[in-house]
Amino acid sequence: MDAESYTLHLSAQENSTDEQDRECSYSVWKQKFPVKKKNKVEKRMEVEDWVITLAFPNGERLRRGMSLPGVYAFLPTEMVTNFPFMIQADFILASSRETILLDDKWNQGILDCVPLAFINAFVSLVKMREDAPVSSLPRLFQFLPTMSSHFPTFNAVRESIKINLAEEEIVPSESFTEQKFFHKPSETGRIMPAFWSVMNKAKKEGVRFHNLSSHGCYVLSSHFDDPKYDHALDFLGVGHVDNEWYARCIQSSRFVMGVSEDVYLQILLFVANNWRTKFCTTTMGDIPLIKYVDGDGSVSLCSINESAQKNSGRFFLPKSTQEAIYSFSEKEVILQWLRVEVKVSKINLNVYAAIVTNHINDNRKNTIAYACFLYQSFIRGYLNEEEVDSLCGKMPLVDSYGHVTKERSGVLVPANGSKWVELIGSNPWREENYVELGEDYLHPACFAGTSTPEEKFYGIPYYSYHRPPSQSFLLTSDGGDSNWGTILQNGTVFVDMPLIDQDFYGDKIKGYKEELKTIGVMFEYGEAFRFIADHLMSLAASSNFKMKEGRWLRTSRGSNSPNGSVLYSEEWKTARQISKIPFIDTDDYGEEINCFKPELQLLGVIVDFNGNYQMTNFAKALKSVRCMNTDVGYKSPGECFFSDAEWGCLLKVFNSVPLIDHKFYGSRITTRKNELKQLGVKVDFEEAVNVFVNSFKRQASFSSITKENVFSILSCYRKLKGASLEFPSDLEKCIHEVNWLRTRLGDYRSPRNCILNGPEWESISAVTLLPLIDDGDNFYGKGIREYEKELKKMGVVVEFKDGVEFVAAALYFPLNPCHITSECVFSLLECIRILLQEKDYSFPHNFRKHVRREWLRTHVGYRTPDDCCLFRFQMGEELRSIGVTVEAEKACPLLASNLCYHSEFSAIVRIFNFLSKHKWMPESDATRKIWIPDGHENGKWVNPEECVLHNRDGLFGQQFTFLEEYYEPNLLCFFSTAFNVTSNPSFDSHCKLWKVWETSGYQLSHAQCCAFWECVVSQWSSEVERTLADGLMKLPVHSGRGEILLLDKNDVFVADDLLLKDLFENHSPRPVLVWYPQPGLPSLPRRKSESRTISESAQKEELSLADGVKLKPLNPSVLFIGKEMVRLILGFLADPSLKMETRERHEAVQCLLNITALVTSEPITVSYSLSLSSGEIVKVRASRMIRWDRKSSRFYTQKPDKAGGPKARLEYATCLSEAIAGGVLWDKEVNINALCELIKFAVLVNFNEEAVQFLMKSKNLQIFEEDEEFLSAAFP
Repeated sequence: MDAESYTLHLSAQENSTDEQDRECSYSVWKQKFPVKKKNKVEKRMEVEDWVITLAFPNGERLRRGMSLPGVYAFLPTEMVTNFPFMIQADFILASSRETILLDDKWNQGILDCVPLAFINAFVSLVKMREDAPVSSLPRLFQFLPTMSSHFPTFNAVRESIKINLAEEEIVPSESFTEQKFFHKPSETGRIMPAFWSVMNKAKKEGVRFHNLSSHGCYVLSSHFDDPKYDHALDFLGVGHVDNEWYARCIQSSRFVMGVSEDVYLQILLFVANNWRTKFCTTTMGDIPLIKYVDGDGSVSLCSINESAQKNSGRFFLPKSTQEAIYSFSEKEVILQWLRVEVKVSKINLNVYAAIVTNHINDNRKNTIAYACFLYQSFIRGYLNEEEVDSLCGKMPLVDSYGHVTKERSGVLVPANGSKWVELIGSNPWREENYVELGEDYLHPACFAGTSTPEEKFYGIPYYSYHRPPSQSFLLTSDGGDSNWGTILQNGTVFVDMPLIDQDFYGDKIKGYKEELKTIGVMFEYGEAFRFIADHLMSLAASSNFKMKEGRWLRTSRGSNSPNGSVLYSEEWKTARQISKIPFIDTDDYGEEINCFKPELQLLGVIVDFNGNYQMTNFAKALKSVRCMNTDVGYKSPGECFFSDAEWGCLLKVFNSVPLIDHKFYGSRITTRKNELKQLGVKVDFEEAVNVFVNSFKRQASFSSITKENVFSILSCYRKLKGASLEFPSDLEKCIHEVNWLRTRLGDYRSPRNCILNGPEWESISAVTLLPLIDDGDNFYGKGIREYEKELKKMGVVVEFKDGVEFVAAALYFPLNPCHITSECVFSLLECIRILLQEKDYSFPHNFRKHVRREWLRTHVGYRTPDDCCLFRFQMGEELRSIGVTVEAEKACPLLASNLCYHSEFSAIVRIFNFLSKHKWMPESDATRKIWIPDGHENGKWVNPEECVLHNRDGLFGQQFTFLEEYYEPNLLCFFSTAFNVTSNPSFDSHCKLWKVWETSGYQLSHAQCCAFWECVVSQWSSEVERTLADGLMKLPVHSGRGEILLLDKNDVFVADDLLLKDLFENHSPRPVLVWYPQPGLPSLPRRKSESRTISESAQKEELSLADGVKLKPLNPSVLFIGKEMVRLILGFLADPSLKMETRERHEAVQCLLNITALVTSEPITVSYSLSLSSGEIVKVRASRMIRWDRKSSRFYTQKPDKAGGPKARLEYATCLSEAIAGGVLWDKEVNINALCELIKFAVLVNFNEEAVQFLMKSKNLQIFEEDEEFLSAAFP
């Protein structure tokens, strides 16, 4: 890269008090680029490199005037590009030097290099100094051309810069270190300002974010992530991180537990403010974010979703968090969010206590703790007496057996130490659901650091209780087992015996044994046993008998409750072999247990092998036994599937389920479907569909559906469609919507998004990325086409007309358009034709993007559709839809813009004829070109200003191209109308040509000079006159050798006096008279050259007569000086326009009367001189016949030649009249010629009186009375 960079400091001497307004430094980047051959122009043929300089102002630019030019061509132009940098290069300027020629190919080549120069310069600026802090970088991004330009050409430069910057690693990322990292704009993301604030606070508290960019996106540097840089970031395409990023960031660092409560609340506020709009559908709900106090008293975290679940446990927010919330400025926002979204509820102690009662369950310790909680809350005043009474009525209790009970009719204090035990011995109201409190309530308790003293839960009531004699027992020590009562009282688990209280009655009671026996008191062991048995039977008959549920009965499966246990018999032999039924342990209880069938049945034990139990419980027991032989070994019935002949193929697609082995069981197994179903075997089509759908979706999610799977699916689909079964909607939906078919693009798609390849797709495949099913040898192969009907039913596109929308969406032209065949293009157009027939169809963005590439072949190479036109209307609508011009009127601009690519003259003529026929007019200078052929295929394009239609004069052979030499008359009219080509060279062109002649010393021909001045006369106007006066420095003169020279206009004169003309032409030593054509052109007046006339410029000098010349007196009457001449002169002088008084008239003619006439035989000589600009004086001499010397009042004349002919007479008359008129009106030169002509007429008639009177009347002349008096006096 041939480039250099430097800093330039500029200052301006302005009347500004601010130093910054008068100085500015610029970062300058200068880079060379080789000139491309296609951009070379004749004016710069010798230039090999473009040198492009970009200047980036470090501050406010210096300005002169209101605008800030953006383009320099060594000097500033007036082009304001809206770019924050200046471009300097060797641009070709317009004639005004105000702008560059945007359509010039040289300038276009330079502008094509500007994006690369900018990229190199910008990357250098950003990465130049490794020690520069990141905070200094964002200001450099103000140099990006974020604003669009008013010039489309510069917008193209801007767009190219934007595209190239997208691939550069120039955007600084946040690393929270001093080291700088740069990444591509597309790899970098912005985060919300509120989260920046939280991160900065967390960083101050020690949270480290070194892994900040490991969450799927690099984070934009905090110095750059500012709203004032939005325009630059939008231009680069830097977006925001996705919403998932925030969840990953919070989860990956000690963002929650490692910060203070204030920062933690800032995190919650950030999540709350953005929950509904950004985070509710992300994994933010799954990360541990909500603090709570766990069962061990430690602060833990749970997710929002966990907290919101109804079946989750109940915990408190930490006390410090609660206190921080209520002192937080945005507490209402957080509390509302916690209540609505996180389901954190705010409760008082009474409500909390009520909720806790439902969560104690059967936990003995928690039950006692709850009682302590109520006690402590009451004595501390947190709960009032009414609330405590209500809660105590609902709380569970621990009874004397250590069981937790929730329902009761009444409560008895613990028996230990109570008076009621002394009176009645046991709880007499147990059947009435009175609960005896356990001894736990007698002991002191300590929970949550708070102690509850013993016996603080209750007061001890006193009960008096009596039994009837028939329900009483008396213990005696005589005979039998005297300790049975004690054993029963102390050891029984089932019931307390109602023994007569001998402590109360004393030993005397034993003396009344017979009396007591008479009234029903029982003494014998058998009686006690019957009493216990009767009591137990009555309890067993009750549905509330809890012995049915207790696990106290010993079975072959260990201790078990009576419910579900079985009393073994021979009927259970088969079942015992194949199942694990809890049979009562006869080894432990002995065979006599069989004698208690009714009692066991009342307790819930199964004692009979009946049909109902056989079909239900037996099957239930078999479900978990590995007893079924399958294709993968023995499995339990619940794991097995029965493969039906009609739909069993579904289960064989993935081999993911165990199928019952039909070969092992034989054909009879098919007749046992109902029994298999009762055992748990899945035998229904719906169940097979469900397992297939689940396996299908799972395999598809991992892209694991193999070629064999696909063919199995298709084969099974064919079979199912041909069967009598109703095709399930779930299966249909699954097959149609899941991505399971592999395409040639290497991905998996659903059938409706796939195409079955065929011959009709081959041609269009070259310009598309179609999702064709992979029928290559490495995958499905050609065999996939055997299932064409099935694939079509699934939604796969089979026919070409059904897949045209895929073509529009997947259009992708190859980089080399040469690979696009005509068959390919026609296939694409056929697709477009089909799509255009659809109602309201619009082509996707991808289609419109790719179709703008150069892919259509034309006579001038490959072009975009916008640059093409069609003259045959086959496929016209299709081509029009993609931008091809098919209307003749609209084709004109396109043809004109591509004319420059043609070089064959016949083709160019055809195009010009087409443009002429449709009255096309150019819209830009780029299309205003005319081809000048040099042979059949050679030539060049020229500007219309270099051309004219006709070469009438032949003057401009080198300056102009004459179109009549190449084109027919009908095109000449077109060039005149469309390109403003002039019919002939303009006056300005003639003037320029004249200037060329002036400087070159070119000697003109008569024809050339005539042609030039004819143009002048034909366009004569005041402006032309000014142009000639100001512009022409030289005028033509005749050299005398047949050539015309151009001399300084101050040294040449217009020959308006023929006599003087003859003198100077014949006697002047150098040409001084302006050339005029001979014969003269009627339209070319001599005065239009704006030069001096010879009559005005020639200085006349009367030479004195030579010494010795003989003079003889002459009568004035010979010279016709008499009364009639004076009368004629007085009549002329009396004309009112002369404004001469009588005295003046008389004095004028008096000098004539006073002359002395002298005659001589020698010629009278007069000299004429012309002064040139150089100071040189050109003189010539002439002989005159008459001279009047006014000073001496002498009138000299040659002797008249009376024998001469008319010429001599006329010559004499002329000389006489000129002399007399000049002498009389010497001070009124303007009127001399008029008087001269009158006198000349009178001389020719010898001043005959009648002739003079007629002449005066014809000229409307007369004299006055005073003039008559003067005549009478002068001529008595």
